[in-house]
Amino acid sequence: MKELNDIQKKALQQFDEFAEKEGLSANKAAERIGVSSAVISLIKNGTYAGNAGN
Repeated sequence: MKELNDIQKKALQQFDEFAEKEGLSANKAAERIGVSSAVISLIKNGTYAGNAGN
């Protein structure tokens, strides 16, 4: 598991704040911003490898 850097931590904090403000679950918030809930989970766990193919 990789340690998140400050920018990644800030982005996750903003995601969580967005979800809370909108009254959304993490799954619904992820859907709203156009990513899968699996990606959010992987990022939070520090195991997201990125989108290396694109």
